[in-house]
Amino acid sequence: MSVGLVEVEAKTPIVIVSKRAKGGFLETTEYIPSSTILGGVARKTVKNNHSKGFGNCANLKGPNEFPKCETCNAKERCTYNSIWIEKRLKLSYYFPFDQKNFKDPPPIPNLQSLFKSREEELFVDGLLLMALYKLSLKKLAKEETLLERIETKSGPCKKSESSVYIQDNKIETLKIKINDSPHVAINHQFKTSETGYLYSHTAISRGTKFTGLAIGDEENIDALNGEISIGTGKSRGNGIVGLRVKNKESLKDFISMRTEAIMKGFEEIRNKMINFLEEPQRDLLFGTVTGLSPLPLNGSMPFDAVGKRINIPPNQIVHLSYKGGIHIRYEFNDEKNSGPNFILSSVINPGYAGVFYIKGDLEEVSLNLAKVETKMNNYHPWFGWVTINHPIHYEFGNGVGGE
Repeated sequence: MSVGLVEVEAKTPIVIVSKRAKGGFLETTEYIPSSTILGGVARKTVKNNHSKGFGNCANLKGPNEFPKCETCNAKERCTYNSIWIEKRLKLSYYFPFDQKNFKDPPPIPNLQSLFKSREEELFVDGLLLMALYKLSLKKLAKEETLLERIETKSGPCKKSESSVYIQDNKIETLKIKINDSPHVAINHQFKTSETGYLYSHTAISRGTKFTGLAIGDEENIDALNGEISIGTGKSRGNGIVGLRVKNKESLKDFISMRTEAIMKGFEEIRNKMINFLEEPQRDLLFGTVTGLSPLPLNGSMPFDAVGKRINIPPNQIVHLSYKGGIHIRYEFNDEKNSGPNFILSSVINPGYAGVFYIKGDLEEVSLNLAKVETKMNNYHPWFGWVTINHPIHYEFGNGVGGE
């Protein structure tokens, strides 16, 4: 197994629909979901299989017909079967962020623990202090902790979710160039504009670059090279992106690197919190978990879902900042060729952040959590990406020795 750092470049404008408003307005997301890229790679693979006469794809009658992989004698050698049916390639969300290497802290979409200055765009993270408030109410942290305030350097602030990354020792917001594009439907019979069919959409500009991670067999990661079509508006020439694997390393080496980073995080968080804790709590390791993609609830409560994801009992999660939502994934058809449909899943939206505690040897706990980060066998490839002990929570926190 390998880990790849992958770049996605918009060769044409891209429209990844996040919502449909009145008047036919389509708003694009500012990131590319994992399922969108995997779907584009899968469709390109099916078309290539068809053109080469490979497996059952050779018998497809049209571009939207579902390949019959279960009866295909070539499925063990088929990239489509591997990444889309067996789901052996896992992708993170891809953000407009130039991640240089595997050690760079990943950007976080809509982080729920952020606070912003009322005077200027200056952010601090309040996750650790909010957790200490909870511990204080339970008599596990000193009562005077409740007097601590979350403030930026410029003074009072308010809760303000935002998509952010770390640069030059500062929390920066993810920014992307978006273009507005008005359109009108044409009546093919009269060759004139169709009454009442004026619509518009926003599009990600040509040349925008995104980066994200991939985990899988090396040959599947290598499939993330070349051009694919994604999003809506492909018939108008939109949605062509170029994929490039910037860097690869073994999963073993990646886990080793993440173990060191998680260990550092535990030590830094301990230094931030220890003076606020009551004496009996000093032997605990306190850590953070941050969601980088949606986490399915599957009928469970948020604390239970997050605890299951990181293999921590939910009662050991001290605090969780989150927002619930619905993940929408479009599939043209299924095994029965029943036609277009949307798949809806109740989820915790990306950007949730929590504080947990655990007892054990620092290195052993960190290694286990590094493995948990990369082990998503019980989730679809586009669900469940997390990072443990993201620096944003302890290097840019407030009220516990931060700014």
